[in-house]
Amino acid sequence: MSITNLSADTLQLLHTVACTWLGVAPDGPEHVIIAGGCLRDMWMGTRLPDVKDIDVFTTADMRADIDYDAGDDSGAYDHVQGHKFLGHTTVDIGGLDFNFIHFDPKHAVFNARTVIEGFDFSICQIAFNGAALEMMPKFMEDMDNKVLRRVNDTVGTAWHGDRMRKKFPDWKFIEFDYGDGYESRI
Repeated sequence: MSITNLSADTLQLLHTVACTWLGVAPDGPEHVIIAGGCLRDMWMGTRLPDVKDIDVFTTADMRADIDYDAGDDSGAYDHVQGHKFLGHTTVDIGGLDFNFIHFDPKHAVFNARTVIEGFDFSICQIAFNGAALEMMPKFMEDMDNKVLRRVNDTVGTAWHGDRMRKKFPDWKFIEFDYGDGYESRI
């Protein structure tokens, strides 16, 4: 599967926009990580204006002028192991929804790998940290073979699994088959 709309320029643009909104320098790559379905969808050819939303994981200070949702009833952000979830907000920037997901940097190492290794499906395990595109071992294989492989069980996994099967109805679904190469599991 070729990268059609996931260019270095697009990745840098998204990262710079997120950093600008947060008020942090783009050269602090481990403070702002874009990850998940938005990158997968662009990898598959979705153009930027048609991406549903952009998930931005960050340890940057939360802005005082924004009301954050401190509750996470869906469990959507429970997968970043060892991190204390501080809050999230969705902001429309230029017609794109950016989901800013804030974590306390004092609780664990925060980098692209710690964010994506806990995602529930292998085809979501892709991230950009401002300097490099990173992915877990099964990401490419499952994208190429059209496989929905559940690799972790998070609170929101059942709901996300239903959504993924509707989005990719012709893909093979594999429930908790980690395969070779997975180094960590919840």
